Amino acid sequence: MILFVVLHNVRKIMTKPKGQKNSFVGSGLTPDELTIGRIRYNEYKTIYPQLNKLSNSQLLEELVWLEVVQERLKKSVGIITAPAKGVNGEMNVQQIPKHLQESIADGLAQIIALKTKLGLFEDQKTTDAFKEFEILKTKAAKYREENPLSFKCTCFPKGTKISLVNREVKNIEDIKIGDEILGVEHCGKKDNKVKIQKVLDFIPRGKKQVIKLTSLKGRELICTSDHRIYASETAKSNSFAYLPAIDCLNKKIKIVCESLVNDRIIKIEIISNEEDVFDITTETQNFIANEILVHNCPFCTKIFFLKRRTTNYEEFISPFYADDKVVRNDELHSCWKEGFLPKDRYAKCMGVSPDYIDWLDEHFYQHKQKK
Repeated sequence: MILFVVLHNVRKIMTKPKGQKNSFVGSGLTPDELTIGRIRYNEYKTIYPQLNKLSNSQLLEELVWLEVVQERLKKSVGIITAPAKGVNGEMNVQQIPKHLQESIADGLAQIIALKTKLGLFEDQKTTDAFKEFEILKTKAAKYREENPLSFKCTCFPKGTKISLVNREVKNIEDIKIGDEILGVEHCGKKDNKVKIQKVLDFIPRGKKQVIKLTSLKGRELICTSDHRIYASETAKSNSFAYLPAIDCLNKKIKIVCESLVNDRIIKIEIISNEEDVFDITTETQNFIANEILVHNCPFCTKIFFLKRRTTNYEEFISPFYADDKVVRNDELHSCWKEGFLPKDRYAKCMGVSPDYIDWLDEHFYQHKQKK
């Protein structure tokens, strides 16, 4: 078992080469073992289509690596226990060392556990579509928990100045899809290039709580607390990443004028009133707001449909599905607008997200009043 753990730990500290995220890398294997591993990895993906999902790729690589190392250990057993002539000419057979027995048993247990987790012992043709959907829901919930910033409504209020070409600016609420604005292309840790890019999407997000950031050089930026700002990882670090605005106190930030220069956030204030906020999606996944480099919102308005074919389903229509094909309830909406019902409780009663309530108010009720 000790030998097996050492081999596994050696592999863990190895990293995948760039561009091989979805292929078998086989860190720590010999060239011959690597060839066998890659063939087996591809065979698994051909026989079991569900293994082509990105979420299963890492588990599949672990499985193939363990199987190849298992074969290496068995070959070692064959060499150690090979019959040998004794002093009197008789053939002696050596016993299998205990540590090898434990390593092989431990590896087998891990292989069985991984195959079970990947569903390789099931009949894939008869897998219930609803069961697969539940598995996907569980994985999605886990991803959401581990990557909360991917699902935040990060935004800026009216009046935020977005940098255009030729040193011109435009308020974020006036930005349109197709507008040319400035962004930064990250080519390396220190190689950042200012470039012209197009706005791919414009997202009104309703009213949100915001904070105000003030820099050492007097620049101010108002945004939601979770909007990501290009800032140093620590107060003294020269390594930059996109951090939530609320975590940027005393951190360095990048100011984009004709080039990128450093500034520092020295003050963060919470603004009591909620503000109408907006965000945009860009080609470089960033843009310049009040001369400060910030991240964009790449997925805010993208809707992903999960396609699954099945004949086993029960028809269900939401009790709030109105004749005009909009999920709504006028009484609950009135209570929310009049301040009798918090938005989160309203959303929970409807079985929707709080963001849907904002969308409903802006695109249905306010539009209906204008008519």
